[in-house]
Amino acid sequence: MKHRIIPAAIFLLSIFIGYHATLRAIPTIMMKGAYERLSSANTPVNAFSAPRMITAENQTIVRSSPDLAYSVCLIDLTEDGYFRVGGGYTEGYGSLTIFDMNTDAVHISDLSELDANEQSVMVGFKGIYLKDSKGIALIRRYAPTPEAFEAAKIAARNDICEPFFDDSQ
Repeated sequence: MKHRIIPAAIFLLSIFIGYHATLRAIPTIMMKGAYERLSSANTPVNAFSAPRMITAENQTIVRSSPDLAYSVCLIDLTEDGYFRVGGGYTEGYGSLTIFDMNTDAVHISDLSELDANEQSVMVGFKGIYLKDSKGIALIRRYAPTPEAFEAAKIAARNDICEPFFDDSQ
């Protein structure tokens, strides 16, 4: 009987370890793939991309909502200590979400209540922690009509994703 319990325990332990290792590895692998695909699609690093109308031809990762205007910033803290990230005021729905390399949303802001000149978040050394010093900031604005999309483009001019240098130190 003992000769069956030990192999069964080793088998169950192997399944348990494999299951948890997979749960930890897959999100990081997926986010690194998304980061690389966005990089290869000429998405700027450490600056927001200008929003563009969503079509089937310009989808880089998943089918995005055609009613939203998206701005993306690839954050890379390996060169600079920390960043200031914020989104310009948006009439109606607008959100800023910052993801780390484990696909965790480490920050979410409602842009219908914020002004980029008054409110931004610090990412990096003195602010929001990003795994592997990299992440993705995503701004979504409700833009169901061409007029609303133009308003979203104007709001995007106030989006901030830039190195922040503290002169007081």
